[in-house]
Amino acid sequence: MSGKVRTAGTRSVIYVFLTKMILAFGLEVPLETLFYGQVGLLPLALNLSFPPVIMWITTMQIRLPKKGEQTALVSRTWTILQNFDGLKDEADVLRQSESGNQRGLLYYIFSTLYLVFFVGIFVLIYSMLGKIGFSFFSKFIFIFFLTIIAFFAYRIVQIAKVYSWKGIRRESSSLMEILSLPIIAIGSRLSVGLSKLNFLAFAFDFILEAPFKIILGFVDGWVQFLSIKKEEQIIGQSLA
Repeated sequence: MSGKVRTAGTRSVIYVFLTKMILAFGLEVPLETLFYGQVGLLPLALNLSFPPVIMWITTMQIRLPKKGEQTALVSRTWTILQNFDGLKDEADVLRQSESGNQRGLLYYIFSTLYLVFFVGIFVLIYSMLGKIGFSFFSKFIFIFFLTIIAFFAYRIVQIAKVYSWKGIRRESSSLMEILSLPIIAIGSRLSVGLSKLNFLAFAFDFILEAPFKIILGFVDGWVQFLSIKKEEQIIGQSLA
């Protein structure tokens, strides 16, 4: 199964690269030649390579749960089912926040700071691209693909995390996760717009994400199979 994950990841990287090639030579190169009289080689190279690199790094980090993790997941599931009310206050139980609708002064202060941070991230990216020779068109294409690929990479990682459990713990967000939040947020909005375009929706959603859903769905089926076998053993012991 790990080999299939790597194969799906490789296919996603190749697809992203080919898509970038088509867009670069079909749109970016003609527009830059028309308006600027030349094509920046460094921006073109970065535009072609950066999104596939993001997808490759993401897919290579995906690990299927090992046998011990699968056993722990099944055991934890049975513990929750048998003592659901007693476990509702544990740290790893998802529940609706009681303070979700309370919006005081602090909420609006944080919202303002987040808006400044949100805009600042894209201003920083835009200015850095300008310093290394990106034109307006190449900046637009770079940021567009950066947000879209980052969002789909994030979704793939979240799908993989569904099939893992390593005990009760609270994870603090890393600096990279905080910095990437505005990028992923824009990618999420753009994906909604792309979903209205049938071809692009198929290209980005099905080709990039479907292989991982199929593979991880197989893992889900295997975990359910182990759970059924454990249930059969428990019933058999109770009848004996």
